[in-house]
Amino acid sequence: MCATCDFTLPGGLHVCPACVALPRSAISSRRKWLLIGSYALAVVATVGLALVMSGAFAAMGRTKEGKAALGYVFILLVLVPALIGMALGFSAIDRRLANPLSIWIAAIWNLILIAVFLLMCVIGMFMK
Repeated sequence: MCATCDFTLPGGLHVCPACVALPRSAISSRRKWLLIGSYALAVVATVGLALVMSGAFAAMGRTKEGKAALGYVFILLVLVPALIGMALGFSAIDRRLANPLSIWIAAIWNLILIAVFLLMCVIGMFMK
């Protein structure tokens, strides 16, 4: 684009007049896939947290080896999906474009799951 048509926005972002006048209303397909992945992983982590909290793995907590295995199950079912989901959710956020509420919900949902995981780890350390 020529120097006449080049608009520089705060942050050094260069855009043309058409992009300034008509910002995209829909999110791109790449951002949609990031959002879908973030929600899917949030659901996986939520189900994993519900399984751990419901006592589905209570039999594992009876021995020292079982407690260690339960910790790994907790990490694999809750922490890993929530971390990846949070990363996908925040990757879908674009500071230059409109971000629908659904993107923020996905990112924050995964962030809350990570906070619950950390809180349960701290509580578990004091329960010994």
